[in-house]
Amino acid sequence: MYLVGMTANPWLLSIHVISLIVWIGNLLALSGLMAFAARQEAPHTLFAFASRGYRTAVMPAGALAILTGLLMLHGVGSTNFASVGEAIRHHLFPRTPQAEPSFWYVTFHVKLVAVTVLFLADLWLGISIGRMARGRNAPAWPLGPLLALTCVLVAMTTTWLLLSSLGMPQGRQVGFALGFALAVPAFWYGRRMHSPARFDLAGVLIGALALLIVVLVVAKPLAYGAPL
Repeated sequence: MYLVGMTANPWLLSIHVISLIVWIGNLLALSGLMAFAARQEAPHTLFAFASRGYRTAVMPAGALAILTGLLMLHGVGSTNFASVGEAIRHHLFPRTPQAEPSFWYVTFHVKLVAVTVLFLADLWLGISIGRMARGRNAPAWPLGPLLALTCVLVAMTTTWLLLSSLGMPQGRQVGFALGFALAVPAFWYGRRMHSPARFDLAGVLIGALALLIVVLVVAKPLAYGAPL
């Protein structure tokens, strides 16, 4: 099987991975802390602590992860690409050594959508922490749509990759059908949850997106040599 050599600058890649770990780890920790605080009617100081943690850890790490990801997408610091356009084409429309389309072009796009949903969940958590610190409830919107999108992404991608690995060409269609079948109940469920449970749900959502991103990163070298 053909495995892809590393095309990113190692320093950028290292910073990207470290910032992702800090970003997602703090999001998971803060969502759990806020769920506990909302159930226990915690004092204002705990909400202020969560708000400070969001500003000093989550926001810088998230911004750094997205920035370094965009730099790698544009081939900055890499000697493997002659131009920015060549770097972007490599990521968005890659080919196998036989010049055939690779599965990776789909999984990379799904990863971009997953990171976008993760960023929106980050915004929801930050806004919710600010509202709770002011004595208000965490908003339900847009947690329902974010949960629906996460169900579509996770169900579609995992089903597709699993069935494709078993040699079933209908894997993508089955994954789409399963994902959209789960989207409607997920949307309804996310909209109806009360404040403490919303933070629990946000933690599950963030964890699922993080796991999906890891799966897609691992799937990159496996995808080359497996043409569409």
